[in-house]
Amino acid sequence: MELIAAVLNQCQDDNNFINEAKIALFMNLEMVFRYSNISFTEKQKEDPAKLYDLLAGSGFFDDFFAVLP
Repeated sequence: MELIAAVLNQCQDDNNFINEAKIALFMNLEMVFRYSNISFTEKQKEDPAKLYDLLAGSGFFDDFFAVLP
């Protein structure tokens, strides 16, 4: 439940509506933050879109989700 709540809280816009375009971005990042031993600096976490693009562009998400049970 904490994972889902964290994702949805980050996807809300100014009117408390869920921005569906952000759901995949924050879901993938939260999964990596919670279920891997990879450390990210606060500076890297400040720009989630940039971090997502970096991980997606490198093929990391494909490999990560392939081994996740």
